Amino acid sequence: MVNARIPRCARASLGVTRTGTLMPAPGGTPLGRALCGLGVRREQCEVVITPGCTDASGARLAIRSTSLLRTSDGTPPAWVVERIYARFLEAFPPPWPDRQPTGMAI
Repeated sequence: MVNARIPRCARASLGVTRTGTLMPAPGGTPLGRALCGLGVRREQCEVVITPGCTDASGARLAIRSTSLLRTSDGTPPAWVVERIYARFLEAFPPPWPDRQPTGMAI
């Protein structure tokens, strides 16, 4: 069960029980923030440039990225799919500052 792979303290801040049901007052914490500081690491699996592709709403996609998150004991709690939209790249064109990773970035 995927929910059991997420550490208890992270599930609480997400507002999800071990069985996957929502708590009476669901949390509004993003998964990355809930897992931050718990030794979770990100393994980049694939990055695909997607010229000409659009999402269901018709927005132009530029890049699709997939990663696997792993807890400190190696358990994979989540598969992450990110989409970078063309409008983002148009609003914030390169060059970007060269930054060293400072931990898990989600």
